[in-house]
Amino acid sequence: YALHIQDVDGHSDCHWVPGWGVIDWSSVGGALSDIRFDGARTIEVLSARVDVTANQVAAACADLRERWETDGMSN
Repeated sequence: YALHIQDVDGHSDCHWVPGWGVIDWSSVGGALSDIRFDGARTIEVLSARVDVTANQVAAACADLRERWETDGMSN
């Protein structure tokens, strides 16, 4: 099993970097920990949906991945 992870504005399918929208990632991470999810987590984002460059989105995703590897997804 795998997840395609993105954030949203609460109205549309934005494909934002997790943490840029309204999803409570602490709760998502806690729920995944509770069920011992060990599948792949793919960050699925588009730079065209926000006023940033593709390089900025890539850097934000890399930072997020490092934080999640170090601190866990729920932090």
